[in-house]
Amino acid sequence: MLLQSKIDELILDIQRLLPSYGHSPFTIISYVKDQIDSVDAKSPVSVVHLLFLVRLNFNKNDLEDYLLHTPSYLMVPDHLKPTYLIRFMEKLKDQRQFVQWQEQIASMGLGMALLLAANQNLALRPCSIEPQVIDLELHLSSKNLRCLYAYVVYNKF
Repeated sequence: MLLQSKIDELILDIQRLLPSYGHSPFTIISYVKDQIDSVDAKSPVSVVHLLFLVRLNFNKNDLEDYLLHTPSYLMVPDHLKPTYLIRFMEKLKDQRQFVQWQEQIASMGLGMALLLAANQNLALRPCSIEPQVIDLELHLSSKNLRCLYAYVVYNKF
């Protein structure tokens, strides 16, 4: 399917543009769901969703790996790198701030997705299904994931 190939390429492009090559606090997947076409109830149509999922098991070691692979860390003089890591990780000690940081990084990925999709003649429309419903339907908590954003993807004509 051409649409699925474009979406796969989009996901790979987003990953290449993220601010770190380390462990990511979120992931992006495409999810195809058959739905009943309102015009002809006998023919199901496939709807492709792009899901931005926060990793619930992203921990201190993952965060350190993320930081070690950022351009900003690489620019820090070697003798200041341990201090840089400690200070950054101190800012995210509070669970609420940590979750907020994860969601901000995922939002950055979403922004990239919207821009890159336009370049590939794709359109992303917010999904009418609540992220919590997607969590339950796909059993995401058992996979240590939580849906943050869900978009329907389609070709622009």
